Amino acid sequence: MTIKRSQHSSESGVAILLVISVIAILAYLLADLTYETNLNRIRGFNIQDKVQAKLNAESGLRLALTKLRLYKEGRNLLEKNDSAKGVIQPSTIEAVAISPFIFPIPNSPKFSLIQRTAVEEFTKKTFLKGELSLTIQAVRGFLNPNTLRFIKKKPNPDDPDQTNPDDNATNDDTDGTSTIAKTPQKYFETKLVDLLTRKIKEKSEEDDEFNAAYANTDPSLLVKELKYYVNAPNAYEEAEKAEIEALYSGKGLSVKHAPLTSIDELYALEGWTDTLVDLVKEELTVHETSIIAVNEITKEQLKLIFPNVTDEQSEEFFKYRDGDKQLQDPPHPFKKVEDFKEAIIGRFGIADNTSYDERMQELKNAGLQVGTAGKLYRVISVGKFNNSTYSITAYVDMPIKPPPPPKKKDPNDPNSTVQDPNDRGTTDTTDPNNPDAAKKEKIELLDPRIIEIRVGESS
Repeated sequence: MTIKRSQHSSESGVAILLVISVIAILAYLLADLTYETNLNRIRGFNIQDKVQAKLNAESGLRLALTKLRLYKEGRNLLEKNDSAKGVIQPSTIEAVAISPFIFPIPNSPKFSLIQRTAVEEFTKKTFLKGELSLTIQAVRGFLNPNTLRFIKKKPNPDDPDQTNPDDNATNDDTDGTSTIAKTPQKYFETKLVDLLTRKIKEKSEEDDEFNAAYANTDPSLLVKELKYYVNAPNAYEEAEKAEIEALYSGKGLSVKHAPLTSIDELYALEGWTDTLVDLVKEELTVHETSIIAVNEITKEQLKLIFPNVTDEQSEEFFKYRDGDKQLQDPPHPFKKVEDFKEAIIGRFGIADNTSYDERMQELKNAGLQVGTAGKLYRVISVGKFNNSTYSITAYVDMPIKPPPPPKKKDPNDPNSTVQDPNDRGTTDTTDPNNPDAAKKEKIELLDPRIIEIRVGESS
């Protein structure tokens, strides 16, 4: 009997151990399953947050396009209705269109009851979840590296004596002012060299380390390399070609030989360090500008337009335009081009009437003109939801409607002329005998379009 009780006790102990082991294993599996479930749930929530943040940013981009489309309609209406220009200026419409937007709208205690109620009603009726920050900025840069590409005109059978404009372009730019006869390519090349030269000089004077590293830098060679980079392989045939090719072939690097699609592609240039690119990139654009917004131009750009401007004149100009905090003077943004001209000629004496007209003609020859409102904008839309952030940076352009096709020369009429395809119908405003001298070209903008977009996310 004693032996049987001992066997029974031993079997019971083994069973208890087996039960405990099974329970431990099940507990471990349950804990692991619970952990994986919670982890997957967190992952799911993170994905939802990222998607919502992306939707918020995309909503901001759509809002920006809608605002710019309304700006286009208002701008075109002003161009068609001369009487309306005396009531409202394009710059005013632009200021409303590019005003920043944030959501949720801050409900300030300074708001009146009506304002607070309006904000609350807007928030309730909005389907947007999370946060949105939208900024629309006019692009300041107008020097386009892609203009350095060689463009060969197609032969005109009606003009056997036709020549490439680059062959006859004036190349006298020793004083920085004799560029009226230049083609757009030569004009921009000269201005790019001027910009680099001035930027390197100014940086060297204030930074000894920079001066030691870049004192012997040749701005002209840098621009030649840029020209080589954006042109087709067989199109660039200048004296520096072999030296530039050696920069890339020696390291086995490839050259794009095509137009730049983003200003950040400048960092791929072998002869350009990141420091040099950062020095000038804000003054450049790879997109077609056409209109230089005078309320956005920088000190460097003012110098590019009017090479003889002094530092004192430049300082006074920007204090007037942007305001002087020390003297508590309010800003005076230019409401129309005539205001800008009066400031340049009359108020600050930066140029006289003749030199001003010459500079405007230079810009026109290069496909540019000054204006108080632009057509190329940088849109920055940032969407947030919980801990996820999604940002979209887009460049939006509103193309100018092209002029009608040029009229063909009538062989039976010796007095007929061929319309210049670069002439948009602007009358000569400097001719006092021209009864239509006060008239200016009508600029009709087309719908905004996205020409470059960048995205980024973080969580």
